[in-house]
Amino acid sequence: MAQVQSYPTIWEIPDDLWEAVKILLQEYDPPAVTGRPRDDRRPILNAIIHRFRTGCQWNRLPKEFGDDSKIIESSSIGSNSKSLKRSGVSC
Repeated sequence: MAQVQSYPTIWEIPDDLWEAVKILLQEYDPPAVTGRPRDDRRPILNAIIHRFRTGCQWNRLPKEFGDDSKIIESSSIGSNSKSLKRSGVSC
């Protein structure tokens, strides 16, 4: 019988995976030419992972992830984004 390999539980995005995700974000959802610069996306992604792992409310996320309204906005924009449709990811 084949041995099933288990993977560690992800609570924060690992460095090697973040490098791959960062490239995809630059390609499929580049920052706008005008307007305010974007916040660092890694803490936002870590907050989304934490939220889905724990089931906590958006406004109860630990402060280490930053402002909850920015996280909510980033996750809702991302789920409706043309960039996800272009990349072939369905939500």
